[in-house]
Amino acid sequence: MRAVAPAMRRQQVAREICRDAIPRAASKQARIMEQREIFFSGMVQGVGFRYTTQRIAARYQVTGYVENLPDGRVHLVVEGDPQEIDRFVSEIYQHLGGFIRSADVNRGPATQKFQRFSIRYGTM
Repeated sequence: MRAVAPAMRRQQVAREICRDAIPRAASKQARIMEQREIFFSGMVQGVGFRYTTQRIAARYQVTGYVENLPDGRVHLVVEGDPQEIDRFVSEIYQHLGGFIRSADVNRGPATQKFQRFSIRYGTM
């Protein structure tokens, strides 16, 4: 009987973990999504900024786009979980921080109108 009791206890704990995982998964879906619009200034055009940003975005659960602006800045619109966006933007700085002089950031609720992360062309 003693050998069975620990096994039964492990099964009970496993059931409790699985039961508790359902509300946690649902709460992740209910998390507030954010949109961040960032205008990067500096030597940010002609250095692979858009391509590198898109490559980095593929490693994160974010959507949106990156584009060059006629005034020499790069415009980034990204949507996702705020912590995921933080990690994404942090990695952009790790790879491209030497080209960035400043960044103006606007935050708001996600629009959910993006299906993926892309490069926008032709806005210059």
